[in-house]
Amino acid sequence: MTSGPDVTKAEKWPSNMAQGIPLHSVHTSSPIRHQMSSTTRAERVAFLRDAIAAIALSLTVIVIGCNYVIYKMPPLPTVADRMVFAFRWLCLSILPLVIGIIFVGHLRFIIIQTPKSDISAVLAESLERHAYCLQDTFLQTFIHTVIMLSLSTFLEETAMKLIPILAILFILGRLSFWIGYVHRPLARAFGFVLTFFPTVLSLAYCILRLLWKGTGWDLPIPL
Repeated sequence: MTSGPDVTKAEKWPSNMAQGIPLHSVHTSSPIRHQMSSTTRAERVAFLRDAIAAIALSLTVIVIGCNYVIYKMPPLPTVADRMVFAFRWLCLSILPLVIGIIFVGHLRFIIIQTPKSDISAVLAESLERHAYCLQDTFLQTFIHTVIMLSLSTFLEETAMKLIPILAILFILGRLSFWIGYVHRPLARAFGFVLTFFPTVLSLAYCILRLLWKGTGWDLPIPL
């Protein structure tokens, strides 16, 4: 005779394991998921407010930078010249990714050197958040790189000042996203939109120019 109902093996396991989620993520992913699923109306309003603020800032920086900031541009008469110019500014755009790799590697080294019994939930969750930021930064950097190079082939020589402006916005957006997400995942809206909105605008411009001018625009025509 048993003193209570039988407990199956699946019931003994953590719910994450029963759903096929790796054991190493049980203690680190649940706090963030719980925070994301329990958002209040005020938090959603704050999320939307930060997104709108990032869009407004992006547009303001682009307009002021293109029209009022004095920046001595080199002569860029050909598509190849403009692509080289964009490539050189991309060296700055990749800085958040490189810094993130170094920082996450440092955190992982600390955890490896720390006995398992001394690893706190705070340290594990911190590593998870930084690792997520690194993954997102990698994806955003890839998209940003492709769009910057494509954009440089469609912009007129007089409009190439937009390239350094977009690079600076990308860096500021990535830093804002990283700081906001590590502090509190719901605080990532401003940085994400500041990163992604200029990229979407640039992509839309490239597609419109492609449909309007075609793929052969401004390319040398063989005799």
